[in-house]
Amino acid sequence: MNLRILSVMGLALMMTACAANPVEVVQPLAPVQRGNVEVVDIDVALSESAAERMVAFDEKAAQTRLNEGLAPYQGGAAKPVEEHYETLPFTVMFGYVMEDVLREKGVTGAEKVRVAVDIDTLKTANAAMMWLAGDSDQLSGLVTVYDAADNQKLSEFYVDTTNNNAGLLGIAMRGSGIRERLSAEFAAHVADQLLTEAE
Repeated sequence: MNLRILSVMGLALMMTACAANPVEVVQPLAPVQRGNVEVVDIDVALSESAAERMVAFDEKAAQTRLNEGLAPYQGGAAKPVEEHYETLPFTVMFGYVMEDVLREKGVTGAEKVRVAVDIDTLKTANAAMMWLAGDSDQLSGLVTVYDAADNQKLSEFYVDTTNNNAGLLGIAMRGSGIRERLSAEFAAHVADQLLTEAE
Protein backbone atom coordinates (compact mmCIF):
# COMPACT_ATOMS: atom_id res chain seq x y z
CA MET A 1 0.00 0.00 0.00
CA ASN A 2 1.59 3.29 -1.08
CA LEU A 3 1.93 6.52 0.89
CA ARG A 4 -0.86 8.29 -1.01
CA ILE A 5 -3.42 5.60 -0.15
CA LEU A 6 -2.32 5.57 3.49
CA SER A 7 -2.66 9.36 3.61
CA VAL A 8 -6.18 9.28 2.16
CA MET A 9 -7.18 6.60 4.65
CA GLY A 10 -5.85 8.72 7.50
CA LEU A 11 -7.75 11.79 6.30
CA ALA A 12 -10.97 9.79 5.94
CA LEU A 13 -10.69 8.44 9.46
CA MET A 14 -10.11 11.93 10.88
CA MET A 15 -13.11 13.32 8.99
CA THR A 16 -15.27 10.51 10.34
CA ALA A 17 -14.21 11.38 13.88
CA CYS A 18 -15.08 15.04 13.35
CA ALA A 19 -18.53 14.18 12.02
CA ALA A 20 -19.64 12.37 15.18
CA ASN A 21 -21.65 14.35 17.72
CA PRO A 22 -19.23 14.94 20.63
CA VAL A 23 -21.83 16.15 23.15
CA GLU A 24 -24.72 14.23 24.71
CA VAL A 25 -26.97 16.62 26.61
CA VAL A 26 -28.65 15.27 29.74
CA GLN A 27 -30.02 18.56 31.04
CA PRO A 28 -29.65 21.65 28.82
CA LEU A 29 -28.97 25.06 30.24
CA ALA A 30 -32.15 27.14 30.36
CA PRO A 31 -32.52 29.44 27.31
CA VAL A 32 -32.58 32.51 29.56
CA GLN A 33 -29.15 31.54 30.91
CA ARG A 34 -27.46 30.69 27.63
CA GLY A 35 -24.96 33.38 26.76
CA ASN A 36 -25.46 35.02 30.15
CA VAL A 37 -23.16 33.00 32.43
CA GLU A 38 -19.61 33.38 33.65
CA VAL A 39 -17.65 30.43 35.01
CA VAL A 40 -16.04 31.49 38.28
CA ASP A 41 -14.84 28.07 39.45
CA ILE A 42 -13.78 24.87 37.69
CA ASP A 43 -13.52 21.56 39.57
CA VAL A 44 -11.75 18.67 37.84
CA ALA A 45 -12.05 15.09 39.10
CA LEU A 46 -10.71 11.84 37.64
CA SER A 47 -12.26 8.40 37.62
CA GLU A 48 -10.13 5.60 39.04
CA SER A 49 -9.14 4.34 35.58
CA ALA A 50 -8.38 7.87 34.32
CA ALA A 51 -6.28 8.55 37.42
CA GLU A 52 -4.25 5.41 36.77
CA ARG A 53 -3.55 6.47 33.19
CA MET A 54 -2.74 9.98 34.39
CA VAL A 55 0.33 8.88 36.31
CA ALA A 56 2.40 8.45 33.15
CA PHE A 57 1.12 11.74 31.68
CA ASP A 58 1.98 13.67 34.84
CA GLU A 59 5.40 12.04 35.08
CA LYS A 60 6.12 13.11 31.52
CA ALA A 61 4.96 16.67 32.30
CA ALA A 62 7.23 16.77 35.37
CA GLN A 63 10.18 15.58 33.27
CA THR A 64 9.43 18.23 30.64
CA ARG A 65 9.40 20.81 33.41
CA LEU A 66 12.79 19.59 34.60
CA ASN A 67 14.18 19.62 31.05
CA GLU A 68 13.09 23.24 30.65
CA GLY A 69 14.90 24.23 33.81
CA LEU A 70 11.75 25.02 35.79
CA ALA A 71 11.33 24.35 39.48
CA PRO A 72 9.05 21.41 40.39
CA TYR A 73 5.40 22.43 40.26
CA GLN A 74 3.85 23.39 43.57
CA GLY A 75 0.14 24.04 43.97
CA GLY A 76 -0.97 27.61 44.49
CA ALA A 77 1.67 29.05 42.18
CA ALA A 78 0.78 31.92 39.86
CA LYS A 79 -0.75 30.98 36.51
CA PRO A 80 2.10 30.28 34.06
CA VAL A 81 2.39 31.37 30.45
CA GLU A 82 0.62 29.07 27.98
CA GLU A 83 3.95 27.71 26.69
CA HIS A 84 4.49 26.07 30.09
CA TYR A 85 1.11 24.31 30.29
CA GLU A 86 2.77 21.13 29.03
CA THR A 87 4.85 21.03 32.23
CA LEU A 88 1.85 20.98 34.58
CA PRO A 89 -0.13 18.11 36.12
CA PHE A 90 -3.17 17.32 33.98
CA THR A 91 -5.86 18.62 36.33
CA VAL A 92 -4.04 21.95 36.75
CA MET A 93 -3.37 22.31 33.02
CA PHE A 94 -6.96 21.39 32.15
CA GLY A 95 -8.33 24.08 34.45
CA TYR A 96 -6.10 26.74 32.90
CA VAL A 97 -7.02 25.67 29.36
CA MET A 98 -10.72 25.76 30.28
CA GLU A 99 -10.34 29.29 31.66
CA ASP A 100 -8.54 30.46 28.50
CA VAL A 101 -11.02 28.92 26.06
CA LEU A 102 -14.12 30.13 27.95
CA ARG A 103 -12.72 33.66 28.01
CA GLU A 104 -11.79 33.56 24.31
CA LYS A 105 -15.26 32.26 23.43
CA GLY A 106 -16.93 35.09 25.36
CA VAL A 107 -18.44 33.16 28.26
CA THR A 108 -18.56 36.33 30.33
CA GLY A 109 -22.23 36.83 31.29
CA ALA A 110 -23.78 38.18 34.48
CA GLU A 111 -24.81 34.91 36.16
CA LYS A 112 -21.96 33.22 38.04
CA VAL A 113 -21.69 29.46 37.67
CA ARG A 114 -19.41 26.65 38.78
CA VAL A 115 -18.42 23.86 36.40
CA ALA A 116 -17.56 20.36 37.64
CA VAL A 117 -15.80 18.08 35.14
CA ASP A 118 -15.57 14.36 35.91
CA ILE A 119 -13.03 12.89 33.48
CA ASP A 120 -13.54 9.17 32.88
CA THR A 121 -11.35 8.66 29.80
CA LEU A 122 -7.96 9.99 28.74
CA LYS A 123 -5.93 8.06 26.22
CA THR A 124 -3.43 8.81 23.52
CA ALA A 125 -2.95 6.91 20.31
CA ASN A 126 -0.34 4.19 20.06
CA ALA A 127 2.13 5.00 17.27
CA ALA A 128 2.33 1.40 16.02
CA MET A 129 -1.46 1.06 15.95
CA MET A 130 -1.76 4.41 14.15
CA TRP A 131 0.52 3.13 11.42
CA LEU A 132 -1.13 -0.27 11.07
CA ALA A 133 -4.85 0.30 11.52
CA GLY A 134 -5.45 3.69 13.09
CA ASP A 135 -5.86 4.67 16.70
CA SER A 136 -7.34 7.59 18.59
CA ASP A 137 -6.63 10.27 21.15
CA GLN A 138 -9.59 10.64 23.49
CA LEU A 139 -10.68 12.84 26.39
CA SER A 140 -14.20 12.27 27.74
CA GLY A 141 -16.17 13.18 30.80
CA LEU A 142 -19.35 14.44 32.41
CA VAL A 143 -19.79 18.20 32.81
CA THR A 144 -22.17 19.57 35.41
CA VAL A 145 -22.96 23.28 35.71
CA TYR A 146 -24.05 24.68 39.07
CA ASP A 147 -25.28 28.07 40.22
CA ALA A 148 -22.28 29.50 42.09
CA ALA A 149 -24.52 31.12 44.71
CA ASP A 150 -26.80 28.27 45.80
CA ASN A 151 -25.13 25.24 44.15
CA GLN A 152 -28.31 24.35 42.23
CA LYS A 153 -27.65 22.14 39.22
CA LEU A 154 -28.35 24.09 36.04
CA SER A 155 -27.10 21.79 33.29
CA GLU A 156 -25.44 18.45 32.66
CA PHE A 157 -23.88 17.01 29.52
CA TYR A 158 -21.30 14.44 28.47
CA VAL A 159 -18.41 15.46 26.22
CA ASP A 160 -16.45 12.92 24.18
CA THR A 161 -13.54 14.45 22.30
CA THR A 162 -12.06 11.76 20.07
CA ASN A 163 -9.54 12.32 17.28
CA ASN A 164 -8.76 9.34 15.06
CA ASN A 165 -5.34 9.13 13.43
CA ALA A 166 -3.98 6.71 10.86
CA GLY A 167 -0.94 6.33 8.65
CA LEU A 168 1.82 8.83 7.99
CA LEU A 169 -0.61 11.71 7.45
CA GLY A 170 -2.34 11.04 10.76
CA ILE A 171 0.98 10.88 12.58
CA ALA A 172 2.24 14.07 10.93
CA MET A 173 -0.97 16.05 11.54
CA ARG A 174 -1.22 14.85 15.14
CA GLY A 175 2.01 16.51 16.22
CA SER A 176 2.68 17.16 19.92
CA GLY A 177 0.79 18.78 22.78
CA ILE A 178 -1.93 16.13 22.70
CA ARG A 179 -3.14 16.72 26.29
CA GLU A 180 -3.43 20.45 25.73
CA ARG A 181 -5.16 20.14 22.35
CA LEU A 182 -7.71 17.61 23.63
CA SER A 183 -8.38 19.85 26.63
CA ALA A 184 -8.92 22.88 24.37
CA GLU A 185 -11.36 20.95 22.17
CA PHE A 186 -13.20 19.69 25.25
CA ALA A 187 -13.40 23.24 26.63
CA ALA A 188 -14.73 24.54 23.32
CA HIS A 189 -17.63 22.07 23.52
CA VAL A 190 -18.35 23.25 27.06
CA ALA A 191 -18.37 26.86 25.87
CA ASP A 192 -20.79 25.99 23.07
CA GLN A 193 -23.22 24.49 25.59
CA LEU A 194 -23.08 27.66 27.69
CA LEU A 195 -23.51 30.00 24.76
CA THR A 196 -25.79 28.54 22.11
CA GLU A 197 -29.43 27.52 21.94
CA ALA A 198 -30.22 23.83 22.31
CA GLU A 199 -31.08 22.05 19.09
